[in-house]
Amino acid sequence: MRQNFDGITYHKGASVMRQLVAWVGDEAFKRGVQDYFKRYRWGNADLQQFLDCLRRASGRDLTQWGQDWLQTTGLNTFYAHLSEQNGRYTAFAVEQTALPAHPTLRAHRAGVGLYDRDAKGVLRLRRRVETDLTGAITPINELVGERVCDLVLLNDGDLTFAKLRFDERSLATLKADLSNLADPLARALCWAALWDLTRDSEMPAREFVELVARHAPAEKDSLLVERVTSQARSAIDLYGDPANRTTARERLHQVAATQVTSLSLAPELHLIWSRILVTTAASEESLAQIAAILDGKESFPDIALDTDLRWLIIGQLSEEGKADVAMIQATMASDPSDIGRRRGMACLAARPTAAAKEEAWQRVADASAPLPKAWKGATAGELSVASLAAILRGFYVGSVGVGGMMAHGPRPELLRPYVQRYLDALPAIWAERTIDEAEAFTECLYPSHLVDDQVVAKIDRALESGELPGPAVRILREGRDSSLRAQQAREVDRAAGA
Repeated sequence: MRQNFDGITYHKGASVMRQLVAWVGDEAFKRGVQDYFKRYRWGNADLQQFLDCLRRASGRDLTQWGQDWLQTTGLNTFYAHLSEQNGRYTAFAVEQTALPAHPTLRAHRAGVGLYDRDAKGVLRLRRRVETDLTGAITPINELVGERVCDLVLLNDGDLTFAKLRFDERSLATLKADLSNLADPLARALCWAALWDLTRDSEMPAREFVELVARHAPAEKDSLLVERVTSQARSAIDLYGDPANRTTARERLHQVAATQVTSLSLAPELHLIWSRILVTTAASEESLAQIAAILDGKESFPDIALDTDLRWLIIGQLSEEGKADVAMIQATMASDPSDIGRRRGMACLAARPTAAAKEEAWQRVADASAPLPKAWKGATAGELSVASLAAILRGFYVGSVGVGGMMAHGPRPELLRPYVQRYLDALPAIWAERTIDEAEAFTECLYPSHLVDDQVVAKIDRALESGELPGPAVRILREGRDSSLRAQQAREVDRAAGA
C-alpha cells in the first residue's frame, strides 16, 4: 500500500502509523491528537505541526523519527543474538540491519516475546518486553538471566514495520509446532517472517511448502489460510526448483483433498481448500476428478458448484490441455456476463498449444488481425483494458486470469519465443496505446516465470536501448529485480534437494 501525507510518499502507511503510536505511547498519542485538533480546527496544518503536537504530549523529539520513517525507503531486518549457559540467557541483543541501497537504521519501539511449550505442547507467551531498538545493536538486559525459551519472537505484538529472523532453536520450534502457537497475531507474524525467509533465499522453497502442508490445515483464520496457500503456490512455481514442482504440487493437492472431506471445517475454509484442490490438480487422476465435479458425477461436500468454482475448474482444465474450445465456449454461453467473457478469453489464451498462444498474441498485439475461429463469440473489435489483461494473464500464467488464483507457471517451451517479441513490441505499444493498455501489456507479459540468464540479458538490452518511456522502464526494472530474486531462490531450493 502506498500512502501520501503532506507530499511525502511511503509504503505500509498503517504499519508506520502503528509504530508512531507505539513510539510515543497510547496516552501521549491521544493527548497529542486532541491538541492537534484544538490548535488547527479552524485552519490548515502540515505534518511537522502534527508531529510537534505529539512531541509536546510525549516529550519525545520526533524530528529524526519523521525523517527516518517518512522520507526514506527500505525495510530493516531484526536478528536475535543470544548466548546461554545452564539453560539461562547470559546475553540477549537485537541486531538491526538495512540493505546497502537503503541504509537507514530507524528507531523502533518493538516487543520481544519469549514463548514456551506447555504440558500439552501449546506455545504460549511467558514474558514480553517492550523497548526501543536504536542503532545496529540493542542489548535487552531485562532478558538476561531468563530461562531459555522455545521461541524468541522479535516485534511481538506487531508494533513496528520490519522483517524478522529467527535463531536456530526458534526456527526449529516453528517448523515443528507453528500450528500450536496459541496467539493468532504471533502466528501471523511468524508466517510472514517465514515467507520473507523464502523470498530472500534463506529458506528453500520446498521447506516453506512443507510448513504450509503441515500447519495450514490447523489454521482457523481464513484470510491467513488463503494467503499462505497462495504463497505456497508461488514458492512451488516461482521460487522452487522446477525439478521438484510436480512433487510439491502433489503434496499440497493431497493436503487439500484431505481438508475438503473434513466435516469440522468452517464453510469459508471448506471453500478455500476446495479451490486449492482445483488449482493444484495436475495428474491425470486429479484432473479427471475435477472434470467429474464439473460434470456433476462428483461433488465437493457442502460446496455448491457455482459460477466462480465452475470457471476455476474450466481454467485449470484449459491450462492443462483438458478443456477444448467447445467446452470453453459453452461455459461462456452459460455465463454471458462481461466477467464471463473475460474468463472465457483467459481460458482460450491458457490452452497449452503453440496455436492457442499465437492466437492470443495476435489478439492483444494486433487488434486488426482476423479473429480466429476459436475466439468467435468471445470478443471482437477493440478490447477493454480488463479484457486485455484477462487475455494476457491467461496467455502467461493460466488460471490467474480465470479464477483469481494462480495454479501453475507457464510452459517455458511455449512462451520462450515470445520474450523477444514482447520486448520488440513495447515501443509501439507505448506509442500507440493508452497508458492503461500499455501498462497492462508490459506488466502482464513480463516473463517472470522464465527465470534464467538469457531472459535477464534480453531485459537488460531493452533497458539499455533508450527506446522505452519511463513507466515501461520502471516495470521492466522491477520485473528484472524479481527475476533475479527468483533465480537465487531456485538455486537455494535446488541445492536443498541435491
